[in-house]
Amino acid sequence: MRLLILARSTLEHPQKGGMEVHAAQVASGLAARGHTVEVLTTSHPGGVIDRVIDGVPHHFLPGTKSGAYSPEGWAMSRAWTTARHARVPYDAML
Repeated sequence: MRLLILARSTLEHPQKGGMEVHAAQVASGLAARGHTVEVLTTSHPGGVIDRVIDGVPHHFLPGTKSGAYSPEGWAMSRAWTTARHARVPYDAML
């Protein structure tokens, strides 16, 4: 399956808690089972755009508020996801 995990923040963001740990474990666990998994999240505090973490591509949306929900972040996430899904469709988005 081709899967996209949407997350407000990841273990790459300064605030780390249960949600970030859970998303990382789900992403790496699904990838280890042979699924194609990507993570989309808010901007990276260090300005990174794309990074592979534990075999899972992570996409950080520049211009969004790092680690936080915002109207701009929702709009940019939707635009990115719509464009990406149109090119190579996801089977599920989590």
